[in-house]
Amino acid sequence: MTPMPSPPRQHAFAIVTVLAICAAISLNSIYIAKVSKMDDRELITAEIGVEHTLPLDLEIAISNMKGIGLVEITQNSEEKIYVNIPNEWQRKEVRNTPINTIVKEPSSFGFTRWHFPPSATVTFGIPAYPDRFFIHNPTTAPMKVTITRVDLDTDKVERDVILVQESPVQLW
Repeated sequence: MTPMPSPPRQHAFAIVTVLAICAAISLNSIYIAKVSKMDDRELITAEIGVEHTLPLDLEIAISNMKGIGLVEITQNSEEKIYVNIPNEWQRKEVRNTPINTIVKEPSSFGFTRWHFPPSATVTFGIPAYPDRFFIHNPTTAPMKVTITRVDLDTDKVERDVILVQESPVQLW
């Protein structure tokens, strides 16, 4: 018959076992917390609305570098359209039309309504590159959206063409 270990040895073995279990649970909890924090990151969503009466060909080129972006919107029609964009976006550049024809209306509900004359191109700076991008077409006229996404950090370019007849449509 084997002799029973002395009580201090039993306590030492129990303490080491309890400490090992506690360490394993703690490490697992830290890992789960890190994974949850990454998964719970709030997604950045951008939405724009485009008002027009005739079928519209709209081009959107968006670039990303270190989480900051530029969005270039070109409307290829013969009518003036209205583009509602988030208030945080700042107009940077205007092409194919005089700058004074790109009129900004007072913001409402977190959006600013911009007037785009025929064939105008306007570039906006965006403070945070969106994870998701939605476009609204509240009119009955169809809108063809040609989208180009450029990630300057990875040199990745994606192109797509989407027909927007009902609203909203997620571009990505």
